[in-house]
Amino acid sequence: MAIFFLILGLLLFLVVIIICVIRKIRRKRIGYINLSFLVVAIATIIVSFIEIPVKDYSEDASQKSKIVSNKVIKESKSGILNLYSLENGQSIVIQYNDKNILIDVPAYLSEVNDKNNMFNVLSSHNIKKIDMLILSSAQYKSADNILNVVGRYNIDNIQYADNSIEKTNLDKEITDRVKAVNDVKKSTTLPEVMKEKQSLFGIETESEKDEDGITLSLKLPKNVKGYANIDSYDKNIKGNSIYDHKIKIGYDANGYILIKITSDVSANKD
Repeated sequence: MAIFFLILGLLLFLVVIIICVIRKIRRKRIGYINLSFLVVAIATIIVSFIEIPVKDYSEDASQKSKIVSNKVIKESKSGILNLYSLENGQSIVIQYNDKNILIDVPAYLSEVNDKNNMFNVLSSHNIKKIDMLILSSAQYKSADNILNVVGRYNIDNIQYADNSIEKTNLDKEITDRVKAVNDVKKSTTLPEVMKEKQSLFGIETESEKDEDGITLSLKLPKNVKGYANIDSYDKNIKGNSIYDHKIKIGYDANGYILIKITSDVSANKD
């Protein structure tokens, strides 16, 4: 509406000026009527300028800044890998691309009020979901803990790094628990054996079994920054049979980050 009156005011102003010029050429008086129209035209133009909304460029720049900032934060977050060791190395959490991969579940858990308790450590790092659980051996004495973790975090994506887990009693118990999770999540995913080579949320992963146990090799892009967060390794943890992991972090010839996690099955003692 303000634009309409601005155009109307400009047209009126132009017409009055032309009439005034013509009257001057003919040596006639401009007259009060023409002057009145001229005043009205000028007033209309001024009011129109006042009413036209002026774009707040500072606000626009602020919004653009927020968008850029959020994009930078997102890119920065996706370029970071966090590795957490839980319960004296019984479990490993790989956090990358906003995904959390849990490798194995502790055979023994610290006391509930202990800061080193698996769930307390995850909570302290604001890890509220587990996107994938990888189990590297059937030689567990922690079936209850596995089922607890699966139910607690509603995990339906479970992979066996060692195919010997498949078709065992442990596999049956886990599958039954996952089916219960599927009912909640409206999913049909069931536990499966890992491929020798596959991509896990953007991490190139290789699984290899030898006399040392199961080794997971994780390959990440060059621009990824990695941080290792190791727990206290309290030696007073209950029992002597610790399902441990050997972790090696390095770079290959092309500068890619390589993480090797070996689950030493032979370390389990009765």
